[in-house]
Amino acid sequence: MTNEIRNEKRSKKNNRNEKHRLSNKAIIIIGCIVLFILCIVISLIIFFDMLYNKIYEESSPTPSQIIDTITLPPESGSVEDPEKTESPELTEYMPEDNIKFILCFGLAEFDLADTIMVAILNETDGKVDFLSIPRDTYIRYKDDDDRIKPEYWKINAYYNCYIDDQVVTTTDSASSMNLMGVCEKLLNIDMDYYIRISYDTIEKVVDSMGGIEFEVPFDMIYYDYTPGSEIEIELYKGLQVLNGDQVIEYLRFRKSNVEQYYIEDVSDISRIYRQQALIKAVIKKALTLDNISSVINIAKNNIKTNISKEELTGLISYGLTLNTEDIDFEMLHGGEKTVYGKSFYTTDSMDIREQLIGICE
Repeated sequence: MTNEIRNEKRSKKNNRNEKHRLSNKAIIIIGCIVLFILCIVISLIIFFDMLYNKIYEESSPTPSQIIDTITLPPESGSVEDPEKTESPELTEYMPEDNIKFILCFGLAEFDLADTIMVAILNETDGKVDFLSIPRDTYIRYKDDDDRIKPEYWKINAYYNCYIDDQVVTTTDSASSMNLMGVCEKLLNIDMDYYIRISYDTIEKVVDSMGGIEFEVPFDMIYYDYTPGSEIEIELYKGLQVLNGDQVIEYLRFRKSNVEQYYIEDVSDISRIYRQQALIKAVIKKALTLDNISSVINIAKNNIKTNISKEELTGLISYGLTLNTEDIDFEMLHGGEKTVYGKSFYTTDSMDIREQLIGICE
């Protein structure tokens, strides 16, 4: 009987020791998992900090020549004495929903803003609209006597500052703020942030994603062998996988200079609609990528923004909740008009207000 009692006690002790060992093992495993997760979190924080430090640039003050009053396109007069009829002034548009406006633009040659969009983030409804602003949009300030040539009255030229029609060198941040101020005044909104990107960034991003399947609507053929501005565009109609270089050709194409490939619709507006379709295809693929690290790696070296770190964190979180159905594209309402032999895209402030209300509310 004594042996049975002794054996029972020994068994209970062994069980306790075994449970203790299992408990210690579980603690070690849990500890390792927690440490692993902590390492991942720390790595992500470090990565995000490095990414942010790469793309962030301090905002410059909006240049002083951003004057309050926009003039209407001239109906008559000379280039030297342009008409400066004031546009009707509206109060700044304040949407009812939780809306953020972010200027997104791409730079082409000669430091001109070739593609201009305003991202309208509606956090109340969970959607994003990209409002395209044609690069030929007419905009001129009442007291701006430094832009005499009509070609400098186009919005894409407002990335640069001019004095007596001569470009004044500024920092990239000052130029970006200049363009943002112009877009703010055109749309009559408050806009705090911009994202600046170059065309070669899009090329690298597309290549990192393995190309984009896209249907080219018609043959796009254009040749220019002018020294310093050589360009060859050779894209043929049909569904195909475009690499980065071909995507740039598609985005840049306006009209063919080869007679057999002439098409009727070669306006900048039709080009914008084509650009929107391709950009949407790029976004759709980016949102479905299993490994987006290569895209991020390219972006950190080729994109600049003045968005604060806290705001950027929130925007990234918001972006991860979106589907392609939540993203839409619109064109700024307006029409084409010839002024002093130059083609402009002209707008109406009331029409713009109604369009913004339709998008935001």
